[in-house]
Amino acid sequence: AVAVHECQKSLRGLQHTFDSKYCTIDKIINVVFLLSILFLIELNKIIKNQCPSKHFIVFITLSKYIYLCDIILLVVFVDEVINFIKDFEGIFGAILGSATTLIITDILRKKGKLKFYLMNYNGEYWYESKEKYYGPTKDKNNGQDIESYRFKFTLDIYNTSELPKIMRDLKIKVYKNKNLLTSIPVNDEGTRRVVSRCITVDQTTVFNFNGKETANIILSAEIPKEFANQLNNNNIVLKLNYKNEKGNNKYFKIYKGNIEENK
Repeated sequence: AVAVHECQKSLRGLQHTFDSKYCTIDKIINVVFLLSILFLIELNKIIKNQCPSKHFIVFITLSKYIYLCDIILLVVFVDEVINFIKDFEGIFGAILGSATTLIITDILRKKGKLKFYLMNYNGEYWYESKEKYYGPTKDKNNGQDIESYRFKFTLDIYNTSELPKIMRDLKIKVYKNKNLLTSIPVNDEGTRRVVSRCITVDQTTVFNFNGKETANIILSAEIPKEFANQLNNNNIVLKLNYKNEKGNNKYFKIYKGNIEENK
């Protein structure tokens, strides 16, 4: 009761700051008084019932009455609000127009995706050499069992958005007759180099593409022996899988069909 009285007293003290053309302070006092009484009645019931989560329920109850207060104030002052808007409709129109333009512009800037163009694809089986001291060979006549299937492909990538886009956590998904056979890492051929008389290449990390720009990348991968033996005479699909800047998985098909052995 003391809180309600003090609230009424404060509101009356501020009455001179309100323009009577748009609202009356008495309406506000009556609405606040009514909501305060209803809130205190329900709060008293909660305390008497000794609810174990009093603080939480008090918070929810208060939130509910604040929301109710907004609705009642809108209904009570609907005429005043309409008159106020009419007097300043030019200003409101300009503000609304500017806000709408900013929102639409921001949406259009974020709109867009990466478009992929497969420019080249080459793949070959590698065999275990018949010669004891030689490494794997691409020559089937000088080889024995399949050691792996290695392939390289070139992509042109265009970012249709005005904002940067990224590709990370790149993998090649190998499907056999529509069933996932394996997932293998992808190499960035742009990092290929000679180290201590050996050729080495790094796995991909992150690719960044600026807005409205095109990039060309060359990638490679190797399907190991246990899966390479299953590629021939089967319907094989190779898909490039990556995560975008939002962490969503995206796919691009780079090959579909039978992968025949070297002749």
